[in-house]
Amino acid sequence: MKLDQKPIVMFTTMHTANDHRIYYKEARSLNKKYPVVVVAPLRNNGRVTDMPHKRISYIPNRLLRFITNIRHIPTLWKMKPRVVHIHDPELLPIALLIKIITRAKIIYDAHENQHLDILQKDWLAAPVRKIILTIYRALEYIVLKNSDGIILAEDSFIHTYKNYKNVEIIRNYPIVDVPYKSDEAVPVSPDIIRLGYIGSVQRIRGALEMLHAVANIKNTFGRKTHLDIIGAFENDDLRREAEQLITSLDIEDCVQLHGILPHESAMKLLKKVHIGFALFHPLPTLERILPVKLYEYMIMSKPIVASDIHLWHSVIGESNCGIFVDPFDAKQIAQAIVSLYENPSQIEKMGRNGFTAVMETFNWESQERLLFNFYEKII
Repeated sequence: MKLDQKPIVMFTTMHTANDHRIYYKEARSLNKKYPVVVVAPLRNNGRVTDMPHKRISYIPNRLLRFITNIRHIPTLWKMKPRVVHIHDPELLPIALLIKIITRAKIIYDAHENQHLDILQKDWLAAPVRKIILTIYRALEYIVLKNSDGIILAEDSFIHTYKNYKNVEIIRNYPIVDVPYKSDEAVPVSPDIIRLGYIGSVQRIRGALEMLHAVANIKNTFGRKTHLDIIGAFENDDLRREAEQLITSLDIEDCVQLHGILPHESAMKLLKKVHIGFALFHPLPTLERILPVKLYEYMIMSKPIVASDIHLWHSVIGESNCGIFVDPFDAKQIAQAIVSLYENPSQIEKMGRNGFTAVMETFNWESQERLLFNFYEKII
């Protein structure tokens, strides 16, 4: 029996309705106790099947999306929500208006450190970035001081929000009760090294470094290899650059760009690889996050070849489920992969270590309990 007929509304104009954190984790968990409605765009052939969904149009242009977000307030008002759970920083300017008009409680879910993200926008001049950050901080302060709760997806930026009321860290750990989890490594064959990457394909997340590593495995070490890249490129320019690099490195037969796949299809494909990539650049924005892909590799029993980022030692290092490398040294990356591949027992051991760590510690079920406790305080 749901505790109240007024729904919790999960509201985003930036993410898709079947976003893994928003829908599969938070909305589905909350729907065990409360009625939940998802108000969000739906893209990439996704679907929401087990709770009401109000589909809204997706506007790719961020500025246009920002200035037209107010048009969704009548939709929210008609739902008579008990809570509006906001997932986008660009919705903060209308958050208090939503609160006043709908009389709902407002929760802001910060998926990433927006302050650092603004400072890392290299396409803006440094003085402009500082001005934007100052304006954003002022707006954020006004809105969050009058909101009812704040959820953070990472421990790394708790210091930014520690002085606000009702702040909870709900980490983006994986759901372990899934059909694609595996406690066994893929058997190593002498024929081919299978590598995988899942997530947003960005320059600063090692999109090109992975390709150079594959070329080194092929040309320097004479090993046949195959890399599956699952995810959307951050822009068309990077995709074209990657495709040209694949051609110039003569690795067309070694790399497959899959684009976005349904989550279970992506996991089934990932299940076939031996080793997962996480070659993030050592930038302040990225050095303070623990990307979901680490846990996804671990629940699939995949050793991880990862950038030597201090925070990641708390997961990969302490669990002994991967190897750290310099993300800009393609030969070192290739050497690490070949060394792992030539030691099948090490692949099996690291894979098992990662799987055990997720099942015992880094799992969504532990975060679900925190989410329930948080909502009980708010409601």
